[in-house]
Formats: sequence, structure tokens, C-alpha cells
Amino acid sequence: MYRHTQHASPFLMGYLGIVTLVMLGALVLLLASPATRGEAIALGLGVAVLVGCMVVFRSMTIEVAGGRLTWWYGPGWPRRSVPLSTIAAARPARTRWWDGWGIHWTRRGWLWNVRGYDAVELERRGARSFRLGTDEPQALAEAVGSVGVVAAR
Repeated sequence: MYRHTQHASPFLMGYLGIVTLVMLGALVLLLASPATRGEAIALGLGVAVLVGCMVVFRSMTIEVAGGRLTWWYGPGWPRRSVPLSTIAAARPARTRWWDGWGIHWTRRGWLWNVRGYDAVELERRGARSFRLGTDEPQALAEAVGSVGVVAAR
């Protein structure tokens, strides 16, 4: 069994926290004036989105147990899981700065990441490869079944 949680960058969470506080201050000022209700609603939605992102993307946990590889963000959502029997290879890899963080499509397949450039590339039988960001790429690859090393191209 393998289970590891990687936390998002304190800098990023701090930056989002400061932006959220500034937006909350502006929201309070806008709510004080009846002439700016529309702007207050828009700003309130922006604050809600930022707070939601801070809660969801604060960490990512990866678990290898019970014949499955499972990963999820912060509160347990979003969550994905694949049977280990469908994984043909698991190799430490490096993402590039332009690959970014979060959940998104890259030219190497889907990337799930909260921090840094280390990842594990997982090749699946009959399906596209994907990458999971981790600060323990070797340990995760070994837990899944390591085969070689993949460099970012």
C-alpha cells in the first residue's frame, strides 16, 4: 500500500489568500452603496470561485491500494481511480513550466498536479497516458510498478 499527500505551494495559497482578502474588502465597500449592487454580485462570485479553488486545490493525495490507483484533490473531489491491471508502465517524469498545475490536457495526456515539476507518467493498456504530479516520483512509480524513466519532451 502507498499513500501520499502533496500540499500546494504556500506561495500560491498565500497569493490567492491575499487576492481573496482584497476582493472581500472591495465587496464590502460595494455592498455599502446601493448603486453598485451589480458589481458587488460579480465580485462576490469571483470571491466564491477563488475560495473554492483554494479549498479544492490545496492538496492532492495519491493512493495505491486494493488493486487500484486512486488520486484526489483536497476535500476528496475531484477524484479518479484506475485498476492497476490497466497500467502498462509507471515512470518518473518531469513536466515543463508551461504544463502548469491543476487538471488539464497536455500534449503528453492529462496532467493532475498541485505543485512542482516532478510527476509519474502512467501508460495504460488501450488508453491514453496521463501524468500525476508528486514530490515522490520514484516511490510512486515503484508502488505502481516502475519501468524506466521518461523525460519531458
